[in-house]
Amino acid sequence: MADLDPAEDPRPAATRPPDRRRRAAAAGDSRRGPALGALVAGGTIGPLALRLLTGQATDPVVVLPWTGLGLVAVAFLAAVAVVTPVDWALCRHRTMGEVLRVGDA
Repeated sequence: MADLDPAEDPRPAATRPPDRRRRAAAAGDSRRGPALGALVAGGTIGPLALRLLTGQATDPVVVLPWTGLGLVAVAFLAAVAVVTPVDWALCRHRTMGEVLRVGDA
């Protein structure tokens, strides 16, 4: 069956030997990737501890700048409130065909 043209091969595409090998390799990679990521993260947590980076005896208290975070959130919401109606008004007159043909140009 190895000499058959793929179009003439009666087996479904996913069960052909090259496809099975590719699927098995992808399945193995999908298990090895997160495991490797967890191993690297676990290996770097100790050496990159905040107390070691700052030179303190104990872990410093982490303080979040709530005022700054609040201002960024408000600015984002204001930008969305302004940009959305403007964009809608500019694009309202376009037909769906014009929008879909943009990629063909």
